[in-house]
Amino acid sequence: MIQIRSDEFYNKMDKLANKIETYGNTYHQKLTQAVDVISKWIYIFGNFILSLLTVISDLLMTQYKKARYLTIPLHWIWIFLWAYLSISEFENEPTNKVGVHYIQALAGDGKSTFLWQKMDDYAKMTGKCSYVTTKMEKIKYDELGTPYLNHIHFDIHKFFGLRNKDDKFGQQLIRFNPELACAVVFDEIHVLNNNRNNRSSEYNHTFIPMISSFVLQRHFGISWILVASQQPRNDNQIMNILTSYNKVKIKKGFIYSKWLEDGKFTRRIKGWRVKTFTVSADNEYLKLDSRNRWFKPATVSFDDFETLNMKDTLDNVPIDRKDVLR
Repeated sequence: MIQIRSDEFYNKMDKLANKIETYGNTYHQKLTQAVDVISKWIYIFGNFILSLLTVISDLLMTQYKKARYLTIPLHWIWIFLWAYLSISEFENEPTNKVGVHYIQALAGDGKSTFLWQKMDDYAKMTGKCSYVTTKMEKIKYDELGTPYLNHIHFDIHKFFGLRNKDDKFGQQLIRFNPELACAVVFDEIHVLNNNRNNRSSEYNHTFIPMISSFVLQRHFGISWILVASQQPRNDNQIMNILTSYNKVKIKKGFIYSKWLEDGKFTRRIKGWRVKTFTVSADNEYLKLDSRNRWFKPATVSFDDFETLNMKDTLDNVPIDRKDVLR
């Protein structure tokens, strides 16, 4: 008796499972059909709107020239408004002015991340990349597996040095390509140049032509030079030609919009507090004049940013292998 009831129960469960499976298959089929229909209509509607906008745009452009002539002299209002908005937007940030900018911050205060942000800013302004002395960009791979970088890492000793062995002073050996880049970034300049060694052959061979090139780069299509260091001052020749002197301090916090995207509870870079000074350099003294406080929001992605971008500096130096325990 118990065995018969058990068989009936299992038969009912099998029938129920089959019904659920059939219902699931039917639901999935109908849902797929509905999605296909909706997608088709969205595609048709999108093409219609795009075609309509194209026709309207073509019509407006044919009349735009007439409108420019018919609105003389009132159209000068548009011109002045455009000039004001474009110039004010560009010049609001001191580091957007053409010239040499000094970026100072202690270790961990956001110096390199600020440089990464500015390289992205300049790229958006000009469509060009930046030359940079440190490997702050992670290597990426395209669909074919070919590695690539958006910015150009370079060795200053290949760009500046002796052309002939008998020369006393160095020269610029390779020009920066203005067709590719709009800025040159010297990160951790204090590692590259110790101003106490300003009479050494290294200084004469490399840094004199490098610093001299700062003055002329604008004539060769390079608009911005960023010099970053943990030290508050550097070589006097650099300090004397600065467009701005900037002390940066990173600000991290919870970013709601990022949390909505990935759901990660983490502190992210919100931006940088910046104090910008004009500079007067006289002999051995550095004078910071007028000060401007501002905040630079972080808009760049840090997915490709290499935090420890100088970790390979001591790769050729042997590591201490002494036993910890005696």
